[in-house]
Amino acid sequence: MARLPPGIHFIISFSRDQWYRAFIFILTFLLYASFHLSRKPISIVKGELHRFCTAPNEGEVHFHSQSQKAGDTAPHRLPGNGTDCGWAPFDQDNYQQLLGALDYAFLCAYAVGMYLSGVIGERLPIRYYLTAGMLASGALTALFGLGYFYDIHSFGFYVVTQVVNGLVQTTGWPSVVTCLGNWFGKGRRGLIMGVWNSHTSVGNILGSLIAGFWVSTCWGLSFIVPGAIVAAMGIVCFLFLIEHPKDIACSSTLVKGGRLDHPAPGPGFPGQCHHPLPHFLTSPLTLLHPKAYENGTHRFRLQKQVLTDERSKPLPGSQRRLRKYTKKGWARKRMCSERRWLRGHVAARWTCFQAAWVIKTHKDPEMQCLLLSDGKHSGHQNHVVILPADGGGGMAAISFTGALKIPGVIEFSLCLLFAKLVSYTFLFWLPLYITNVDHLDVRKAGELSTLFDVGGIFGGILAGVISDRLEKRASTCGLMLLLAAPTLYVFSAISKMGLEATVAMLLLCGALVSGPYALITTAVSADLGTHKSLKGNAHALATVTAIIDGTGSVGAALGPLLAGLISPSGWSNVFYMLMFADACALLFLIRLIHKELSCPGLATGDQVPFKEH
Repeated sequence: MARLPPGIHFIISFSRDQWYRAFIFILTFLLYASFHLSRKPISIVKGELHRFCTAPNEGEVHFHSQSQKAGDTAPHRLPGNGTDCGWAPFDQDNYQQLLGALDYAFLCAYAVGMYLSGVIGERLPIRYYLTAGMLASGALTALFGLGYFYDIHSFGFYVVTQVVNGLVQTTGWPSVVTCLGNWFGKGRRGLIMGVWNSHTSVGNILGSLIAGFWVSTCWGLSFIVPGAIVAAMGIVCFLFLIEHPKDIACSSTLVKGGRLDHPAPGPGFPGQCHHPLPHFLTSPLTLLHPKAYENGTHRFRLQKQVLTDERSKPLPGSQRRLRKYTKKGWARKRMCSERRWLRGHVAARWTCFQAAWVIKTHKDPEMQCLLLSDGKHSGHQNHVVILPADGGGGMAAISFTGALKIPGVIEFSLCLLFAKLVSYTFLFWLPLYITNVDHLDVRKAGELSTLFDVGGIFGGILAGVISDRLEKRASTCGLMLLLAAPTLYVFSAISKMGLEATVAMLLLCGALVSGPYALITTAVSADLGTHKSLKGNAHALATVTAIIDGTGSVGAALGPLLAGLISPSGWSNVFYMLMFADACALLFLIRLIHKELSCPGLATGDQVPFKEH
């Protein structure tokens, strides 16, 4: 027999589950990268909306419009406009306040909408919810660019477009985080989500390059092209997004000691991924008829692992007996033969009524199988509970106030408020700062600003790796925030010395500023969304994610607005404001850092093993 080609050997070396997880990882990465791609053009186009042709204000450094390429086309102007100062109404002396108001309109709407989005998203199918949001966001992003072609100079038009776009973009984050949380367990979550969260920086980089390509010749296309990309990705989302592994009869991710296990039920389960039977499925807890997979009852989540006592291990012959069962009578024979085993070794009592109920109602998608402890055997207080995973009434979604009571949610939310303030100030104002300080044209400044996002990619991954190794999320964030404040001061001081110094400091600042932001919005949010205080209610993930990111978005709205108000007095004052924000972010984590350091074995969102979400 001929040897398999290397490519085929590589394909079959991974299980069906692993290929699907890789697909969802890449798909959600691209979906949210497209959201960020559509947010970046406004920061690139700012330098074209106002070209600094008027006399510079005292104490403020401006770039020279002569540095524009000779072949670049002058910006469009109103008829009869005698100055070549940009696009009205942004050609006035108060242009910084107007541009800051555009940022504030988008981010304020985003912050308000995020609180509602998580609650709504938990009650709607993720695929439909995310698709609608992406199509609407693409249309609104393109609408902003149409103002160039239709000669629109109404400030209200651009503000309203930004507000509505900010609202619809809130559909993205809770949806993709919840979907990824369904497919990946807690093991190495910091690393996995640190790599995944680089979609933010990748989207910013692509958005800068795409917008910068047309900014000097036809800035309307700087918005229309990203808008078309977001809408196209919305169609891809509708066609390919799989919300939960159970939707395609794949096993859920179970984590034990950092290793991913891929459970599979017994014979007769059509379409199931073929893996060796794990420990808990060789016990008599798997009491579902094979046809239950065809009727929706396969969507169960393992909420709590026990069976840690020696007596709870399966009998030596249980695995052999499992293979003897045929598809036709598998569930009935399984229950009858193992009922005595259950009573003696798991201390659970199943009455004849309960046994008959399980078999008779196996076609009911609302079926629940509860293995209850009778309370008389203290050695078996822990038990496995399997509950429906669809939102169809098995478990109610957590309330907003209930999510706030989860330990750590408020502290991390307030920390993210100030961390995101710093990050989004760079996102919206860095290209304009570079044009002022380094005297570059708009296109080159946009390209140079991508180095901040490159540093952010490494910072997010580094934060995830360190937090996984130490199992201390708050301490990792605190360390990076502590280093970020003096780094910002150094950046403001040496960025005026030349382009080389600016490049180096952009990479370093990007890593230290984006690291805590990335860790809190991904791994920390997922940890808290599956906190042990929830008692297995995995429906809290989207709400917790929305609360944390929504609070952070308040800071994201304030940062660019404050930068627009402060920058006329000098860029140094803007950096002082950013350093103060970093210090405040660190301050809100002091209690959690102290708790982590005083309790070495405690991790953020401390959970029971084998937790699936």
